[in-house]
Amino acid sequence: METPPDQMETHLVPDPESGIIPAPEDELITQAEDKTEHIPFRPVESSEPFPPSQPETMSGTFPPQDMDFTPPMNTMPPVETPPFEPTPSSEYTPSSVTPMDSEPRKESSGTLKIVLIAFALILVGTLVGVLAANFLPSMSPLPSAPPPPASETPSDLTPTSDLQTVDSIDYSFTVQIPSSWQIVSAGEFPYLFQYQAPDESTFEILVQDLAAGTTLLEYLALQDQIALTAFEGKPSKNVISSTEITVNGIAGIEREEEFLAAGLTGRTIYIPGKTKIYSLSFVPGSTTIPVVSSQTYEAKQTIIDSFRLTGTEGTVSYTCPTTEFVDCLPDPSGVANPQCQPDFLSWAKANCPGFQGAAL
Repeated sequence: METPPDQMETHLVPDPESGIIPAPEDELITQAEDKTEHIPFRPVESSEPFPPSQPETMSGTFPPQDMDFTPPMNTMPPVETPPFEPTPSSEYTPSSVTPMDSEPRKESSGTLKIVLIAFALILVGTLVGVLAANFLPSMSPLPSAPPPPASETPSDLTPTSDLQTVDSIDYSFTVQIPSSWQIVSAGEFPYLFQYQAPDESTFEILVQDLAAGTTLLEYLALQDQIALTAFEGKPSKNVISSTEITVNGIAGIEREEEFLAAGLTGRTIYIPGKTKIYSLSFVPGSTTIPVVSSQTYEAKQTIIDSFRLTGTEGTVSYTCPTTEFVDCLPDPSGVANPQCQPDFLSWAKANCPGFQGAAL
């Protein structure tokens, strides 16, 4: 009769090498579980690798393979490693770490200080110089006080400081021109007054006799006839245009004329007096410069505003027309009739019996 397994006695055989009789299976499991529950966990703080555990060799009779079996846990005590303390190094010191740009900043700060000091010295020197110039006595003698200006009456004052006055008692006229103009001819032709501007353009005043009873138009027609053969039997000038102009109440004529001998084109204003004709000419200094762009012609308005007839030429007498009407139709030659001026027409209506006016 066979004995049931639970009643069979287990005979433990001692280990042939160690001679230790292993504990029963139930005790081994219980001890292993007890050890597993009570072993505290401690982290290994070591730089050395933990040696691998060697499996324990057990001898004896083991239960069958179909039974639950839990091998014993490794009961090797944990290795305690002392805490890591960094080794001091002479190469790494917190106090020795400095920013990379600390030296350039020190140099920049020093340069800035030098610049500020230099600027301050210059400023102080300038201030001292100004104070010395204003408050210290000068080594040179003080200028004497200018004499008080003499009292002036309005008639003694010159109109402007940049004008010069041309006043001729012999030829009974006065006019003002820019002071920068230089006289060209003086005394060679008493009846000719010629001045040159900085751009080499010229201004001329030509005074010629006017026959009694001769009008301005008649005078100009006679002069044009003479000019036809005046230049070695050839024309000396060519009339380009003619317009009316009034100079301080006197009816005159302005003409654009080409001076053939010189190759220049200028403008001339003809002003009649009682016994003389005054020709005011503006001539450019070069053939490439138009007369209207010359400095002399640019002063035209100043000249005609200041031109005056004086002495016996100051009072111009009119002659009554021989007909009831004055022909004021445009002339084909472009020459205007001075009797068509408003001043003359007003005088003729008031002083000439039977005069009616202008015929247009």
